[in-house]
Amino acid sequence: LLPEKVTYPQIRTIYFPVSQFLFTLAYIISGENAIGLKIILLLAELLILISLNYLLKRLSIDLKYILVYAVLPLVFFQFFIDAHVDLTGVALMLASITLYFYDKKIFSYLLLGLSISVKPTGLLLIPFLFQNEQKFIEKIKFVFIPIIVFIITFLPYVFTATPLDTIINFTAKWTFNGMIFNILNIFLSNNLSIRFLCGILFLLVFIFLFISIIEFL
Repeated sequence: LLPEKVTYPQIRTIYFPVSQFLFTLAYIISGENAIGLKIILLLAELLILISLNYLLKRLSIDLKYILVYAVLPLVFFQFFIDAHVDLTGVALMLASITLYFYDKKIFSYLLLGLSISVKPTGLLLIPFLFQNEQKFIEKIKFVFIPIIVFIITFLPYVFTATPLDTIINFTAKWTFNGMIFNILNIFLSNNLSIRFLCGILFLLVFIFLFISIIEFL
């Protein structure tokens, strides 16, 4: 039943390579039944809980706070009912952060690269971890290793197709459901202008955080 539910089937997928690999794995597990994807999401959730366990231990924070995350209704609705693959990116990113605090930095960088190849949210961490490192060589490693991993995952698409085509299409023509975007949409009718303003606001906040030199945690 799943192919019939795909919206805009004529447009190439917006999902990044690791997401597509996970979709393939889910299909191998259960065909067109969504249970395969939900099994993968359950494993990602377990990785999140394990990462939180070790991270809180490392930071000397009471382990009871893991329950604050474990019982969040948002997690169940967004990821297990709606089956959004984003949870795997979160799991990889959190595992990367945990390994970073245990000084397993190469493994941390590798996992961050894979996380970015699920969804590029992890890119936002790179400037702050770059700032957090004291040695220049470690700064270089942190920038280049995740990005190299990210690029490698795209290699199978070089001569066939690339999700970047759809991302360009998406950012140029479609609307978002973010609060700031929707508020600006009340006053402005031009989609491009709203995106531009949102981008400026984002950059201002991001630059402010970066120059504030706040603790990475």
